[in-house]
Amino acid sequence: MAKRRRGPNWPLVGLVALASGLLLIGARTIFGGVDSAEFVQKDMTPLAERSAAVGEALAQFKAEPSGSAFVVGENDKPATEVLSDWADEAARISVEASQLTPPEDLIEAHRSFVLSMQARATAVSRLSELIGRVVTEGGDPNDVTAEMMDIERDIVTGDRAYAYTQKAVEESASGASEAFALPDAYWFPDPAETERPAVALFVRKLLDAPDVSGVVDVAVLTLTTVPEPTTVQDGVAVVASTDDFQLKVSFKNLGDQAVEKLAVKASLRPQGATDTQKASVEVTTLTPGEVREVTVPGLLPAEGSNRVTVSLGPLPGEQNVQDNIQSMSIDYAS
Repeated sequence: MAKRRRGPNWPLVGLVALASGLLLIGARTIFGGVDSAEFVQKDMTPLAERSAAVGEALAQFKAEPSGSAFVVGENDKPATEVLSDWADEAARISVEASQLTPPEDLIEAHRSFVLSMQARATAVSRLSELIGRVVTEGGDPNDVTAEMMDIERDIVTGDRAYAYTQKAVEESASGASEAFALPDAYWFPDPAETERPAVALFVRKLLDAPDVSGVVDVAVLTLTTVPEPTTVQDGVAVVASTDDFQLKVSFKNLGDQAVEKLAVKASLRPQGATDTQKASVEVTTLTPGEVREVTVPGLLPAEGSNRVTVSLGPLPGEQNVQDNIQSMSIDYAS
């Protein structure tokens, strides 16, 4: 007798399909099917706020040439210690951002978010290393400024990537049933600050110091003539005429940075003359604290009253230039 062929057990098939569907929904929920609004609010926003806090701290940071640092709300701390703490926090934020698993509609937003956090972490790390090197070893102001400009570009990159992240999140939220958005977390919220020519924005905005590489300062100590004055009457030096008149200048490097090149400029104007004679010499490698003396030839006083002036530099980053100039009146007589 032939066996009867049985058809599909449709109730059982239905139960299996329903169970499979429920398992798939549960798996998506558990293994990556994160709700977009929840991902933005609970995962991205806290990291963005922590990053913004680092940026706000940097904006209040003051670094002095001595290497000390003051942060609003804190006691004085070494600049290297303060920056190292911020660099560590920025690095942690970057790592945590890269470890997030975004929902499918926020993959591009997440990528730019990670880029933003990484650029900022790189900037603070480089800033920390630079200040540490400057404090311990010193540095050429031009080299320091160039490196500051590179650090500035990292910050600009981070802000631009964050702006793209915000836009991508907004686009994703536009089609969602629940509204969500990333908070503002820019380090330089004013776009104009990132569009100016490269002028070492960190020096002005973050460090608030004219020269983070140290104190740059030279000063004139003494000014006299060759031959030396025979006498000084009422502040006027009486100098005998000669075929080899020169000015003798002594000066000192008062800063804590070596000076590679320094121009010593001199001028002379006889009383009643309309033209000013000028001459200069160049000095090289003036170490911190060093005193140097030079003579400046090439000036020819007229018989009678003359006014001579010498000036140094000024040097890049030098703030105190009042002591760079000294003048004297001479009575030139045969």
